[in-house]
Amino acid sequence: MEPRLITNGDVLGWRKLGAFSAIVDLGKQLAEHVPSLRWHAPNSWYSSAPKSFPTPKKIYGRDDCITQIVNKIHDHVSPLTILGPPGVGKSSVAVAVLHDTRIFSRFAHRRHWVHLSKVTTLNNFFDILCDTLSVEADGHDIGFSQPLFSRVSSQDRLSSIINTFRATTSTRFIILNDFEDMWDAHRNFIEPILEELSRIPHLTLLITMRGAVVLPTAQWQFNVPTLSPRDAKRLFIAVYPVPDATLDGLLEMLDYLPLAIVLVAHSCQTRGITPSVLSERWKQGHTPLLEFEDENPNALDASIGSSMNSIAVRNSPHATRLLQILTMLPAGIMADDLFAIAPSISNVDNIARMLTNMSLTSVKYGKRISLLSPVRSYLLKYHHLEDESRKELYLYHFKLAEEGLRHPGDCLFPISIKRLLDNQLNIEAILTDALQDGCIPAIEATLQYSSPRCAIKPRIDILVQAVDAAKKNEAGRPVEFAREDGSMSLTARCLQRLGEMKLAAGNYAVYEHFSEAVERYEKLNDRLAVAYCGISMAHTTWINNPTKGIYELEEVRQELMVLKSTSGQAKCDLKLSALYLDKGEIEDARAACNRALSMSDDPYDRALCRKLLSSVLFAEGQLDFARSTLDEALSTLRDFGDRSAVADCLRTLSSLHLHAKRQDEARATLREAIEELKWLGRDLDVAFSQWKLGEFSEDEEAVHLYQLAIPQFWASVFTFAGAECRLDLGLRYMHMGSFHDALLNLEIARPELQANITPHLAAYCLVNIIDCLCSLNNIEAAKLTLETNKDEIRAHFLEEHGRLAIEDGQLEYKED
Repeated sequence: MEPRLITNGDVLGWRKLGAFSAIVDLGKQLAEHVPSLRWHAPNSWYSSAPKSFPTPKKIYGRDDCITQIVNKIHDHVSPLTILGPPGVGKSSVAVAVLHDTRIFSRFAHRRHWVHLSKVTTLNNFFDILCDTLSVEADGHDIGFSQPLFSRVSSQDRLSSIINTFRATTSTRFIILNDFEDMWDAHRNFIEPILEELSRIPHLTLLITMRGAVVLPTAQWQFNVPTLSPRDAKRLFIAVYPVPDATLDGLLEMLDYLPLAIVLVAHSCQTRGITPSVLSERWKQGHTPLLEFEDENPNALDASIGSSMNSIAVRNSPHATRLLQILTMLPAGIMADDLFAIAPSISNVDNIARMLTNMSLTSVKYGKRISLLSPVRSYLLKYHHLEDESRKELYLYHFKLAEEGLRHPGDCLFPISIKRLLDNQLNIEAILTDALQDGCIPAIEATLQYSSPRCAIKPRIDILVQAVDAAKKNEAGRPVEFAREDGSMSLTARCLQRLGEMKLAAGNYAVYEHFSEAVERYEKLNDRLAVAYCGISMAHTTWINNPTKGIYELEEVRQELMVLKSTSGQAKCDLKLSALYLDKGEIEDARAACNRALSMSDDPYDRALCRKLLSSVLFAEGQLDFARSTLDEALSTLRDFGDRSAVADCLRTLSSLHLHAKRQDEARATLREAIEELKWLGRDLDVAFSQWKLGEFSEDEEAVHLYQLAIPQFWASVFTFAGAECRLDLGLRYMHMGSFHDALLNLEIARPELQANITPHLAAYCLVNIIDCLCSLNNIEAAKLTLETNKDEIRAHFLEEHGRLAIEDGQLEYKED
């Protein structure tokens, strides 16, 4: 309904008065003809008239924001606007400005806080504005001329305030907080009001608004950014001061939004939930952010809900639908891809721009349109994606997953990998969602997406989902049908891929996966697939029994020869060459590598052969030839985008540098390899590389590297490596003079070394334990340990005529 003014009993429409100046003129007339109308209105006069003046609070990471705004105010810039998304802290910044010492020096108590959250009618707006402006920050009533009669409209009270401001030259500072609802509902009426206020030279106006739309009257605007990771952590710890290793990741999930951080930190404090638990649950999609809204029910929910109920969103039926689509895409979407991902939404580009202007969406890295975490959680709670849009999302991302089918030797492989990496989070989110419902195309897409393990970190958890979905699908069919319609083959391929991915990550407890796959392949009479599984199964055998593992691999090679699979033979020979080399059988390693090379015509496959050949040449002592062969392989593999093979080349190159006594180059190269291996999820290889790097690093770095490697060795059930690495850690502590730390680690390592049937290392560890005890001046314990274990030391450590003795507090070697 159009607002109305009542003058001398006549009703005048707002538009009939012309511009806002008509109201001002009316106010002047009232002030002139009824000068006695100065009064002190009781609080009950206005039904929603808060007089609260916000108290200052500690905020983090906003010093620069506050300084910029205060500087503009001192430069007499007005009006100013503070913009940003829900929960970013616009009001907190405004409160800090309100209480800034320089602001107080200029305005003293002539400062006003007008809180307009959820105010959508002009009458309420005028009521709150008049009531708030009638009292200064110190509670002093400034004596506005107010109409006594309730039949006189609220707009008239505003005109009286305008007159009062104009009648004085005293500076005055007004903050209109949470102005977006009024602006959205009554822009045509509000704009002239702001224009009139901005013309008063000694009045400074600061407006906070959700969104990114610039007010026409604003002379300057500031878009409040999210917090830096450092300041976000400071804010969280201020509420929940408990250390947690996963806090950085949790804050990233919250998009560093202050209100979300406070909400979650407070929940951790009151509910006893750790950031580690929250991070894990959110990664699994179990806990939307708004689970904690009961801690502050009107905070994020109300703010976002207000935007969702705005006129702009209500007038655009596809706006909510686009937002729902974005809830499925954690990495957002490129603006150019909007139409392809949502073809049924008309005018999608314009809708996206509108939502960004309202801060319901954000633009990350200057390109990708996405949702901030609170908005995403709100939408997941209140606005579920309908089936048509979900189907469009599935089709788009399943098509993207097909890029994973390209072979590294394909010239388009690097381009395909880039597309997959650009959309990695989205593809994985879509696959996870689709697999929950057992979507068969999603299972196939998962296999396609997980193919290029040489360039993308594998998501084993998604493969586990795919295996479960495939098994369930297969179990719902008779065996004959499952064999004919591809269900059995699909399950077998999923099991095989899962085993391969676990092997790449350093998990060798995968024999069962391959056995189940082989059982199905045999029913399908697919001998080639059985043979390929055999390569991986032989590798798992080799871990515990190298001789048997090599024998099984040689048997597989014979089968591949019968099947006339040259590519299979080449792959098998490369694996054999690596196993021979590890066992020290150099001639066999070279022969297997040369066989693989002779069967490889593709430049990429030949580069893989040369990569391994360089290690054989290194073992033979042909260092120059090894280096040139390795350089050639490394260059080709980089060009083809095989990051896994590149990492292996870098490890070999580091060893070549080290052999040539170029330690700086060796360290730099091995660090580069470690970063590649981390990125690929090859955790066990990361641990071995960290152990190796520690051997020729400075003490502090070496200790850190060993401490990182040891838990991973145990996680991968490589107890022998974990025990030997801990022995090295103890020895490094001894070298540093940290004998308590050395003793602790050596005492842990010794039983592990004994369990691994490495008695010489266990005895060596024991001798160093005795040496530590001597260094700690615990001579009695040292002597007792030496006497108790003298037979073990003599059997596995001392030469035939040698012995150990403790003299003058020192452990010494003596000849008999």
